[in-house]
Amino acid sequence: MYKSIPGNVPQYIGSTAKKILEILTEKLDSIPQTVEKGLPRVQRMKGFSPGRKISEFGDIHVTPFVVDHSALDACMFLIEIDGKKILFTGDFREHGIAGERN
Repeated sequence: MYKSIPGNVPQYIGSTAKKILEILTEKLDSIPQTVEKGLPRVQRMKGFSPGRKISEFGDIHVTPFVVDHSALDACMFLIEIDGKKILFTGDFREHGIAGERN
């Protein structure tokens, strides 16, 4: 859960997913039994745009790419460091709504 990640660790999220999480978290934070409020943490999350490289990690560069998935705002990530590349696809698929367009 995002609340268990130390506050000094940057967290990134797609813009649509962030809007949804802000609305949900605001509602959950209003429950009287909620000890740790999550909205301040969600608001500190940095958004990313698919296809635009994130270069805030020193020599590590991460580029998100939209994937067809049942989860809204899902991305796979190209991770680059020292001339090496890793493509983290999650559970990428080539069928469904986006797959039909190819």
